[in-house]
Amino acid sequence: MRTIFRSASILVITLYVDASIAGSITCKGHIIEDDTLEPVSKSTVREKCGEPVSQEFGTDIFHMPNGTKIMVRYNASHEVQSIEEVSK
Repeated sequence: MRTIFRSASILVITLYVDASIAGSITCKGHIIEDDTLEPVSKSTVREKCGEPVSQEFGTDIFHMPNGTKIMVRYNASHEVQSIEEVSK
């Protein structure tokens, strides 16, 4: 029983860490990821996803067709730093 619990705990932790490492957004058939070797610029994200519904310095919020909200954060060079779903 202990072994099953330990294995399940490791699996849950692994899935959580893996999900938090890389984020992505799909816009009009284009996949944009935050862990690419070549940085993705803010202008490329907006070109593929349209204008965000909300924008603050360094952050864009997009409403996706499936009803989710996606937050894209940019670094000082205006390149994608992270992509994550925002709580509803």
